Amino acid sequence: MRTTTDPQNWPFTFTVTDLARFLGKSPVTLRHWERQGLLAFPRDSGGDRKLTLDQVRQTARIARDLGRISERRLNLVEAAVTILEVVENENA
Repeated sequence: MRTTTDPQNWPFTFTVTDLARFLGKSPVTLRHWERQGLLAFPRDSGGDRKLTLDQVRQTARIARDLGRISERRLNLVEAAVTILEVVENENA
């Protein structure tokens, strides 16, 4: 059973929709990039695309390197991820 008091449930995970909001794109666009082979999104045991904070950061860097997001957007994503990492670490 999942509980909020169990430290295993504290790490943040993100869906493609969450990531799309961070990147300023639509989820459809991100799935299209995945079909094109530009990005790869890991799936959990239920088949859902779930990303860790590190994977969000890596994906944002790839999107910037491919010219799909701006340097400014990358900086915003990295700042948000860094804040969430601090929260995760304080909760651990």
